[in-house]
Amino acid sequence: MKIYLKVFRTLRKNSLMLLSLGVFLLSGTLTFAGNVTPAEAVAIAERYVQVNKQVRRMAQTRTAKLSPYYIYNDDRGKGFVVVAGHDGMGELLAYSDDGKLDTTNADSGVRDLLRAYRQVYRQLNLHPSLTTRAVALKATGDEVRPLLKTYWGQHAPFNNRLNFGYDVPTGCVATAMSQIMYYHRWPEHGRGQNSYKQQQGDSIMTLSADFSKSTYAWQSMLPVYQRGNYSAEQADAVARLLRDLGIATNMQYSKDGSGATDNDAENAFATYFDYDVAAISLDIESPVGFLDIMRSELRKGFPIFMAGSSDLGGHAWVADGFNHDGLVHMNFGWYGNGNGYYAVSVLNLVAKKKEDYKQLLDFRYNPVIILAHPNKAGVPKIEESLREQTSKLSFDVGGDMHFLGAKPTAPTADAKVVYTHFYNRGDKPFKGDVGLGIYDEKGNMMRTCPSDYYAKGGYTVARFQGGELAHNILAADTLAFKADLSNLKNGTYTLAPVYAERKADGKWGQWTRMKMAPRIVLEVQNGKVLYDELPSNEPALQLVEKPILEDSLQIGVRNMVHLAVRKLDGRDAKCAIRAEVVDEKGQLVSTGVSRSLIIYPYGTTVFDVPLTLPRQVKGQKCRIRIKADVTHYIVDKEVGTRIDVKDYKMREPWYVTIAKTGNEKFFGSTIISVEDADGVGHGNEIDYEALQKARLHASFEVVGAAGYVGPVRYQLTDMVTGRVVSLGADPSSLNLTEGQSGIGVYSIWMAKNNVQLVNGRWYKVGLIVNLDGKDVDVFPKWENPYCIRVLNGPYNSDDDITPTVINTTETKGNITFEGGVLNIQQTGLQTVSVYSLNGALVQRVDAAGKNNLTISLPHGTYIVKITTNTAAGNLVRKVSW
Repeated sequence: MKIYLKVFRTLRKNSLMLLSLGVFLLSGTLTFAGNVTPAEAVAIAERYVQVNKQVRRMAQTRTAKLSPYYIYNDDRGKGFVVVAGHDGMGELLAYSDDGKLDTTNADSGVRDLLRAYRQVYRQLNLHPSLTTRAVALKATGDEVRPLLKTYWGQHAPFNNRLNFGYDVPTGCVATAMSQIMYYHRWPEHGRGQNSYKQQQGDSIMTLSADFSKSTYAWQSMLPVYQRGNYSAEQADAVARLLRDLGIATNMQYSKDGSGATDNDAENAFATYFDYDVAAISLDIESPVGFLDIMRSELRKGFPIFMAGSSDLGGHAWVADGFNHDGLVHMNFGWYGNGNGYYAVSVLNLVAKKKEDYKQLLDFRYNPVIILAHPNKAGVPKIEESLREQTSKLSFDVGGDMHFLGAKPTAPTADAKVVYTHFYNRGDKPFKGDVGLGIYDEKGNMMRTCPSDYYAKGGYTVARFQGGELAHNILAADTLAFKADLSNLKNGTYTLAPVYAERKADGKWGQWTRMKMAPRIVLEVQNGKVLYDELPSNEPALQLVEKPILEDSLQIGVRNMVHLAVRKLDGRDAKCAIRAEVVDEKGQLVSTGVSRSLIIYPYGTTVFDVPLTLPRQVKGQKCRIRIKADVTHYIVDKEVGTRIDVKDYKMREPWYVTIAKTGNEKFFGSTIISVEDADGVGHGNEIDYEALQKARLHASFEVVGAAGYVGPVRYQLTDMVTGRVVSLGADPSSLNLTEGQSGIGVYSIWMAKNNVQLVNGRWYKVGLIVNLDGKDVDVFPKWENPYCIRVLNGPYNSDDDITPTVINTTETKGNITFEGGVLNIQQTGLQTVSVYSLNGALVQRVDAAGKNNLTISLPHGTYIVKITTNTAAGNLVRKVSW
């Protein structure tokens, strides 16, 4: 059944059958700009999970292929991450900090979402003019941990009361409803009856239930049913609930999958189980509004029934939490398998130009949510404006809101606020009044300031024929409202447009905030009024939260900062956010730019901006300026401009103080291996019976380094004694810049006698660079340490390791040792060997035909032996620093 986005929920005639089917399509990948490579995906994944080394190594090979998404299960069994295959889809599609994602045994809801992600990927590659809607967050630090504690499924014991003579699943609709009802422990009894026909083989059977005779023993049900760990009573309690839910939703049962519609779920909640319900579709609400509604419900403690549809069918599950990255937590009702945080906004493709709308017909996925509040004491009803058959007032492109005259600087009863350009986007004509609501910082309405027409029956009665504002009709009047700010206590307040319906009996409905509307945010402080946010009729953006960093700022590395940016005017726009680092001298030293996102009028969108701090700002207090490249679409033409993003609260510029030490990264994904003379890998062992010599090879991605030029050498640390063995490297010097990948460096060749390592003992491998005169191990700390050992060498214990005795400290040759850097200049230079005073080899470097070498060494006193091919012979010198 093919259901197009604008038809499905608007008419509500083509209700979708939601099946528990296991269809999993594989589609070919396409190579286009914007695709995320396997190596890039691994780097993203490693910020969230520990990636298997073999998987990481394969991702960095040339044979690694592009994919619509990349699934990585944590190597320790601590969750999974799904990385987007196209940067137009965002960075993460799914994430969990427990369990794993097994696509071969995944619930059909997981597979449906993955299939939808593949469709988005394909459409973005086929039609680059398409984009996905940005994730809009109310507050970046805002999150709700998963509400459900249940890990229920569709087979025994849940289907024990489905007596068909063969095993049938309970159905995803019934399972999703059951978990929500168990969460609320409501109702005690059902109400009413239902009967319907069910195909069974060649015959038709009738399924019936009188729900009023069912008592739901919530206290006997378990959050988790593990085989052998529940009683017959506990099994029957949940089986009765699932059977009743199936009959209440006219479930069509079969061995291959049991299906019901979302319409039937909505009806069953309200009719048979005493819930207040409202169904909302993504194509009716804006994506901003859709996610805001979900987050608002979850904050209040209400899990949400959620369904998704495609041309292959649909599935139902429960949304029960969200995180600060904008991902929604899903419980798929498949014994916990696949539960995690998933991207919802990615599923809404948008055409940026009129001629591109036809491309949307190639993508069909339409999330629907059902809000369900139990009708019991103390539980609030669902907001009237969310119900399907209600008026919905929203602002238009030309919307504006401002104070009439000067902004008040102290609380007063005489302030005047005007606004204009709103319309009714609901199906039902609006009859009533509009006004101004004053809300406290918790969102509670403190005061309502109606229009001057309120006493006459409302604004629409006075201004529109028939007294109603019809569907899609614009109200272009400029209306003034008396904003009574008197007697407000210290705190933060929001002034927002509101409306109230006039009912047929002449009574007024509740005041409701308009959708996608401007606002004024102010603070009252000891008799003064300060302004945190003001709307604009020109392109304008503002930070509405303090910036959030993923980690402490680190020099040279690509730091990721989350910026919550609000659109203060009434136009859709495409935006890229720029973060400019300005040092204490006022010089611009670095700029980070986010990817471009569609941002809604009066909506808040979180942008992820990469921010790199150069080494010269260590110890400085830097200003971070935020700007935006904004593109509006006006009569099919792109109009671009760069604007300043207003500071948080319009008065708090962002400064960061950079620590002088301890915050520098060099390498991202790093792979080290042992290689023989033929370049063949040998894991992490050097067996001298099989090999005459071997060397280490490190391949890494440069994520920082900030223009580092110098040696990167190896250091082996004895895991038993702590003894350090330094190894020279080839090349002896590297020029590193951020973004390089596949950079390789070899150690010197290790043979039986030139590197003293104890047989069978593990040595941790470090990668040493010299920073500000100090040796620093820059092997990534988040990686598992890489260790090697030797077998069948000449050293079986520490007693076998004998220092190399040096009896002379001649001072021939041009040698300097300053600031931790040993410089050697010598004609005919072949090798330089550095020893500790007890004769242990610290480092040996091959000159490779050069007459000068630079070696980084820590503080100390050393014996330096220089081997030449000239008459000077071997030179030895003691050096100290």
